[in-house]
Amino acid sequence: MRVIIIFVLLILLVPVFSYLCDSVNYSEPLENIAKMLNVKEETIYKEIFPEYQIEGFNKYLAGLITAPIGMGLVFLLVYILLIGVGKMLSEKVVNKFLYQFPNIITSCYILIGKWFHR
Repeated sequence: MRVIIIFVLLILLVPVFSYLCDSVNYSEPLENIAKMLNVKEETIYKEIFPEYQIEGFNKYLAGLITAPIGMGLVFLLVYILLIGVGKMLSEKVVNKFLYQFPNIITSCYILIGKWFHR
């Protein structure tokens, strides 16, 4: 349930970040370099929502609509990949990893803590 709440909050923050980007005239670094080099953008596929916009919608409202759609597509792709990988791996390997996962996380925290306290 907490994960869903976090994703809903992130989606609701999309218009805020969009407004903040507009207020400081932010643009993607790659787009800036392309302008400097006088390179034009060409896509090899048709984008579903070019620049995260929907024709006829306010850009902030369009962000609220496209954010959950984009998140859903990413989660669907990850889910499909995990099912495919899960079928390829034996259940024994997956269970062993899940059993060792807390130890892996603990080791990472210890290493990070040691690195910061040098």
